[in-house]
Amino acid sequence: MTLFGDLDQGEAYFYHYTRAERLRQILDGGRLRMGPYASTNDPRETKAWYPSLSVPDDEADLAQDEHVRLMADLDRRLRGRAKVLCLTKDAEPRDELDAIFQFRRGYARARMWDQYGEKHAGACLVFDRRRLHSTIVEASAPAVPRFGNVRYENRPVGPTGRFNFDLAALRRNGVEAEADTFLREHTRELFFHKNTDWESEQEFRYVVVDDRPELFVPIWSSLVAVVLGDGHDADQLPAIRRHPAVAQGDVAVAVCRWQNGAPNPLPAA
Repeated sequence: MTLFGDLDQGEAYFYHYTRAERLRQILDGGRLRMGPYASTNDPRETKAWYPSLSVPDDEADLAQDEHVRLMADLDRRLRGRAKVLCLTKDAEPRDELDAIFQFRRGYARARMWDQYGEKHAGACLVFDRRRLHSTIVEASAPAVPRFGNVRYENRPVGPTGRFNFDLAALRRNGVEAEADTFLREHTRELFFHKNTDWESEQEFRYVVVDDRPELFVPIWSSLVAVVLGDGHDADQLPAIRRHPAVAQGDVAVAVCRWQNGAPNPLPAA
């Protein structure tokens, strides 16, 4: 694998930024956590969802307590059961200089280093894309993961104008059945849109919706590199190098140095 030079990009790799302490947990446990969708740092995902209700004319006096309960039950069934793994990928170069330097690489996102990589003290994990996908599918069973690129648009949650439930159907069929049908039909609109503020992340995500509070994905069959931030603690290196896959040379270890404003991945000393 050519990782720290004029490397093959595009569809080859996924990247995941993390803090130094979380890196230790990931490597020691040999797994990535798919955590609650509601625990991200985007209010689109952390705040409760409030779909509209179609109420028949003869039910116009819908009791407030029933309305509150239905909203809470729908939010719990739609958003509260979802788990997400957020990744990024390489981008196409914008110009000749972008192609020469490493700005397009998934491990070279300055804002993501700052926000998710503990202000450059954390790490960016590099995965073989196909192998990680297979592992996620296997770990998610019996659920089937939804996956794909995030689409960046300034729009509210859900299908515009159709984030709606029929009160009679909810009463007749139950919240669980109606919400599950809605999920099957509108997965993309619910989980794969973000506001344009996040566009630089080039996110690719996996979403699993079931009753498990969290999922864990084994990493050693797909992890190809650990890229440490420019401000990492050098005391981390001995512990990282002790892991068998690293010691055997199957996993590269590098540091993303920033020189004259450009990312420069160098082998870790």
